[in-house]
Amino acid sequence: MKSPGLNYVFKYENILKDDYFQELLQKYTEELNKMATYIVNQKI
Repeated sequence: MKSPGLNYVFKYENILKDDYFQELLQKYTEELNKMATYIVNQKI
């Protein structure tokens, strides 16, 4: 018997395995890294 929470976890895992989602995540991570690098370089 699956609990609703478990179903949610399985759905979440499927989303994480999705190629499109992975691509978005990668782009988002790259943008965050650029922003972080920029902020560090500003030495605010």
